[in-house]
Parts: sequence; C-alpha cells; structure tokens
Amino acid sequence: MSALEDAVIGDGMIPRVQSRRIDEIIAGRFACREFSDRLIPRQIIEEILGVARFAPSGANIRPWHVHVLAGAVKERVSAALLEAHATSRDEHASEYKYYAADLPEPYLNRRQEFGRLFYGSLGIAQTDTVVRSRQTARNYAFFDAPVGLIVTIDRWLEVGSWFDLGMFVQNVLLAAAGRGLQCCPQETFAKYHRILRPMLSISSEQIVVCGISIGYARNRAARGSMPRAEVEALATFNVHGFRRLTATEQGEMIMESREQLIERSIPFLWQVKDMTPNAAMERWLNETYGEESALYKDLSRLIKQGVEEGWAANQEVDGPNYRRSRILEPTPETFHFSITAVYMNSADPRRFRDWDDSDVLRGQYHGHPYGELNLVVPLDKGAELKGLQGWQGPGWTAPDPGSRHYPEVRGGAVIALFYLPAGRISYDFKAPA
Repeated sequence: MSALEDAVIGDGMIPRVQSRRIDEIIAGRFACREFSDRLIPRQIIEEILGVARFAPSGANIRPWHVHVLAGAVKERVSAALLEAHATSRDEHASEYKYYAADLPEPYLNRRQEFGRLFYGSLGIAQTDTVVRSRQTARNYAFFDAPVGLIVTIDRWLEVGSWFDLGMFVQNVLLAAAGRGLQCCPQETFAKYHRILRPMLSISSEQIVVCGISIGYARNRAARGSMPRAEVEALATFNVHGFRRLTATEQGEMIMESREQLIERSIPFLWQVKDMTPNAAMERWLNETYGEESALYKDLSRLIKQGVEEGWAANQEVDGPNYRRSRILEPTPETFHFSITAVYMNSADPRRFRDWDDSDVLRGQYHGHPYGELNLVVPLDKGAELKGLQGWQGPGWTAPDPGSRHYPEVRGGAVIALFYLPAGRISYDFKAPA
C-alpha cells in the first residue's frame, strides 16, 4: 500500500488526503545509506535550515542547534570518529538512552524485524559482529555524503524540548527531500560526543543528539522499504457524527484525483520525452521507477482510485473484464503524450482468449507506431501482463516503435496505465494467423 493513506479529517472538509507535493515528499523520503559524490552548494543547506526553523516548539523556545560539516572539516571529523570506533569504541557512550533497556512488545519485535530486513538486504548475518561493526563504521564517514550535520540541545531542557527538536529534525529531512536530496538521521554520533566537542567547539552545556548525512542518493531505485502500520493500528477514533459527502464534493474528488494523476505524470513525461521505448528503456524504467519508487506508488494508487471512481478504464471493449478509456489526449503540457488506462481480468475471460492457456485473457491485436510506456498495476497478487520482453508483474513495459502484439493478462486483474507518444496506437493491423 502507498504511504499516502486515506484518512478522515474534520467536519466541513473533504475526508480524504489529496495527493499534494508534501505527501509525495513524506512518502518518498528514506534513510539513505549510499550517497553520490555530487556536491551541494552552501546556499541549499542554508535554505533547508531556513525552512526547518519554522518547526513548532513550546513557548517558542527553539531548542535546536546545528553544526554543519563539509569538505576538509568533515573529513577530519570522520577520521577521528573512525579511529575511535576501531580502537576504543567501548570507552565511549552517549549521554542519553535511545532505546529502553528492556523493550516491551510490539517494539522489541519491530526492532528485531528491522535488523533482519536491514542486514539481510546487505547480505550480512546478524551473528557476524565483525561485518556488522564494519557497516556501523560507515556512519562515521557520513555514508560518503558531501554534507553532515551534528545536532545538539541544551542539557538543562526537559523531554518536551526534545519533542520540539524531533520536529525540527523531521523538517530538515523533508526540506532536503523536497530539493531532490536524501538524508540519514544517525543517533550513533551521540556516542562520540567527547571527540566531537573539541573539534566543533561544542559547549559542555550542549548534548550531542544525532548526526544527519545529506546528499544525493547514489541509487534511488535500490532504496529499502520498511513496514509501516496501517492507520487502524496506530489511531483510535473516539468521535461521532462525521457527515457524508455531498454529491458536489464527490464529483470534485473524482475530478481532483484525475488531475492529480495528470499532474503526477507530467514531470515523468518531461524526463522521458526524448527517450525511445525499447528493451533497454524498459530495464531503466523498472530499475528507476519500480514497485518501491514513489512515482510507481503514486501512479498506481491514483489509477486504482480512477478505476474505483469510474473515470478510468470505464468503457467496455468486451464485457466488464476488458475495459479501456483514454484519460487525456496529447497536449503540450504532457509533451504530446496521451494517457490511457486498460483494465483486464483473466478470472473470467470472454472472446479474446489464449487457447493454449485457459486462464489467460487476450486483448485486441494492435501496433505502436511510436512505441508505448506502460505502467503495470496488478490488482491480484501474482497477476501479470505480457510485454514484448515477457511477463511483467508490478513495474513497466516499453514496446518498441513499430511493434505489434496481443495484450495478455494472467493470474487475475491488472490495470495498465500507458503513455503513447503523439497518442498513436493502431488497431487496424491484421492479426497473425
């Protein structure tokens, strides 16, 4: 499920979170542990901190302070921390406890699950303390990010001010993500406060809370995905009397979600407008904008919503299990791509059918004069769409210019959201015998 969850909000407002840029930033943020060497101008860091300072704080105390590290200073700090980690790590300790000594459930299980998922993704056995220590050491090189922050708070402040500080740190992460950067907040820097104090002139009145690595992700497509609880598990609604949507509001929501899909598509179409659909581009799409990417999650959520609301794939081609509709004709705003949705469900195939495999629904034979970019959104687990490179689950296909084929679906229901250069697609070709 996308991180952009449906929610219920107060009376007098439409009870659904609309997909806004801030939602995309929140859902697309992740703890990056592999940065590129692309440098960041000082002005960008100043902008990030400039907007992060608007975090709320009780009585406007504003309890945060940030030390910004880059270049030679960051390298010297990293070298000192790596040396301490290698030779004297047991002599250092944080001035505060991050985790309870005896974590109760469900928190203990969640922490253990993180360890399994994180180290498992790196191919590191949880019992391999040597390799795990080597991975931990990468923190102190800021995961090769060009900029590091060390965040501190006055030691005489109480828990409430730490709550305020957390909101400031979150603002930093989101402001960075909104500028195309990623971050990794790192509590582990607090352990080496005795080394950081003299190197950064940190007052004895300040507690080192954490570090933050900031940079451009080396490989965004490779980001991990940690579990998140559903709203029902994290919230208790002790309320009554939510009103029903009016017909006007329902119509506005439907139009809004369609516009959101178009708006979310435009930056992507700008990126691919000069690329040629083919097998290489299909690999690139799946690597760059695969199932775990923010773009895939947003587009799949919106097109599912469109099918549910009836503005996408709403015209029957051959019964209710094979439907299609064009959402938008080519426009200059979409760089002359059209947007179309198809719904196919192999559970009850009708006329178009693969006689060699009874659970496959075959669609209309057609050709792509200029190729096609096709987002594949299975509605049933294991459902797939057949592209020119083979069967495709969640992800993309990119048929070449001049290619012709039967669209085929197996394993259940699939939505195909496809973008056509110049809107060109032809159903006039004679199918092979």
